[in-house]
Amino acid sequence: NLARLAETLLDLINPDDSEDAVRQAGEVVNGFPLSYERAWLSGMRAKLGLVTEEAGDMELATGLLAVLETRNADFTRVLRSLSSAVPGDAAKTRALFDNPAGFDVWLPLWQARLQRENLPADERTASMNRVNPVYVPRNHMVEAALESASKGDLAPFERLLGVLEDPFTERQGLEVYALGAPSDFGPYTTYCGT
Repeated sequence: NLARLAETLLDLINPDDSEDAVRQAGEVVNGFPLSYERAWLSGMRAKLGLVTEEAGDMELATGLLAVLETRNADFTRVLRSLSSAVPGDAAKTRALFDNPAGFDVWLPLWQARLQRENLPADERTASMNRVNPVYVPRNHMVEAALESASKGDLAPFERLLGVLEDPFTERQGLEVYALGAPSDFGPYTTYCGT
C-alpha cells in the first residue's frame, strides 16, 4: 500500500527526475517498518506503564500479546486492568484469562521491569489509565446501535457515542460497555474500509 501511494506521489517528489523521485520514495517506504516499530513500541510502553526504554521491552510487549492470543483474553480489558496490578494486586487482571498460566509467567517479568524505574505507583497507574481506555466501540454494541438506527431509533447510538466521548474515565452504570461480546454474538469479521 505504501509503495502504491509513493508511486502516485512521484511527480510531486521530483517532477524533473523520475529516477531520483523513485529513489527518494523508496528510501521512505523502506524506512517505514523501523519507524512503525518504534512508534508501536512507544505506544506499548505507555500502555504497560513504562517510562524509560530498555532493550527487552519489545519482548515484554509481544510476550503479553502472545499470552492474550493463546489464553482467550480481551486486549483492552487486560491492559486497562494492569494499572490495578501496579501496586501489586494482579487478581483483577488474572481473572480476565480463561487460563492464567501464561499471564502468571509474564507478570513477574513486567513487575521486575517496573521496579527498575523510579516512578511512584499512583503516578504510573494514572499514566496507564490515560492511555488504556475502559470503553471501546465493541462490534456487538456498534451493530446493535446500527440496527436500532436503521429502524429509526437513535437512542442506542447516542448512548454509545456518549460513552465513547470519554473512554478513559470509568463511570458507574456503564459496565456493560466495557465488556466483550456475549458468547452468542459469534465470530465477527471486520474488513478494511468498513
